[in-house]
Amino acid sequence: MSEKTISLREASEIVLRMANNFGSSAALSKLRQMEVGGEVPEFWKGMEDALNHSSENENQRMILMARSMTQSGFFLPLEAFFGLGFPKREFLVYADFTSGRVGDFLAQLLRLLHAQKELGLVLCVKSRLSLSKRILLNISNSFDTDLPGIELCSSIDEYLKTIIKDVNFNRKILQKAPRDLFSKLPTKSKYKNLKLFECLVIHVRGGDALFDGAFSLPSLSYYIKAIQLESPKKVILISEPDDPLKFGGAINPTPEKIKEYCIKQKIEFEHISSNDFMFDAGVMFWSEALVCSTSSFSRMLSLYSRDCKTIYMPNRYEISEEWIKDSSIKYIEAWDGFNYALWKKDLNYRISWVSSENLAK
Repeated sequence: MSEKTISLREASEIVLRMANNFGSSAALSKLRQMEVGGEVPEFWKGMEDALNHSSENENQRMILMARSMTQSGFFLPLEAFFGLGFPKREFLVYADFTSGRVGDFLAQLLRLLHAQKELGLVLCVKSRLSLSKRILLNISNSFDTDLPGIELCSSIDEYLKTIIKDVNFNRKILQKAPRDLFSKLPTKSKYKNLKLFECLVIHVRGGDALFDGAFSLPSLSYYIKAIQLESPKKVILISEPDDPLKFGGAINPTPEKIKEYCIKQKIEFEHISSNDFMFDAGVMFWSEALVCSTSSFSRMLSLYSRDCKTIYMPNRYEISEEWIKDSSIKYIEAWDGFNYALWKKDLNYRISWVSSENLAK
C-alpha cells in the first residue's frame, strides 16, 4: 500500500514516531504530506492542530536558545533563525550601543531606522548618548507576527544592509528619531555664548587616524574650500587634544593652519580642544553649519541633528557614489593627488597631505 493512501491507524503511528524521534515540526510536516483513506475524522484534524501548536512552541524554544547563544557571542547564520520560523519582517531588535565608537553606533542605528520603515521593526535601544536605560522605537502599534525578539548582531546587521541597499536615504527618518537618544548631550542653552547660529563649526580628526594611518583624512584644502563656500562670521574648530608623548612628539598641524587662514581672512576663530567628549559632540549636534571630517562621528551627529541646516562632507575616495544624499549635504572633492599606499605607511606623507592647501595636480 502506498504511504500516501494508508489507513488512519498506520498514519497516526508514523506521525507519532516522527514526533517522538524528530520533534513536532517534523511530525507536522509529515502529517501534511499524507493522504489518509476514507473520511478524515476530527481526531486527525485535532492531531494536526496539536502538532501545529507544539511546533510553534518548539520553534520558540529553539529561537530562545539561539538568542542565548547570540548573547554569549555565538552567532548563528540568519538562515538558521529563519529556518526555525523567525519572521523576515515584523520582529523586535534589541540593540546595545553603550560601548564602542559613537559614530559607529549612530551608523548602525541609521540602518536600523531605515530598515524599520521597510520591515515594520520594533527597536529597543541602549544609547551611549542617552540618560535612559532603554528607548523603544516603533512606527506601528499592531503587527501580524508574534513579534519575536533578537539581539543585534553581525548577521542581523548584514541582513538589514541587504534590505536598505535599494532604499533611498531619508534624513527625516533620523531627525524624527526620539531626542531621548541624545539626552546626555548638553542642552542647546549651554552653547548660547558660542552664537552657533552665525558660526561655521569644523571638525578636524587627528589621533590614530593621522598618526597611525587608521583611516584617511582630507587635506587642508578641503576645509578652506568649505570656509570659502560658507563665508562665515566666525569659525569654531573642534579637535581632540594632541598627545605628543603617545605619538612620538608629533602634533596635528591642521588646526593651526586653519587658524592662520581665518586670521588672514579676518574671520573670527575659536578652537575647542578638550577631553570633554559630550561637550564637543553637543557643539556639532547643535550647530547650524558643520564641516565634517571623514570620521563617522561628525557625519552622523550632523545627520541626526534638527538644527544643522548645512553639512559639508568630503566625498570618500574609495567609492564612486555616496548613498547618503540630502539637500542639506554639500560634498566637496577632497582626494585629487591622494596616495592611499603612502598614507598607510608613511607618517611624513600623512603630515604633508593634511597640511596641503592646494590640491595636487
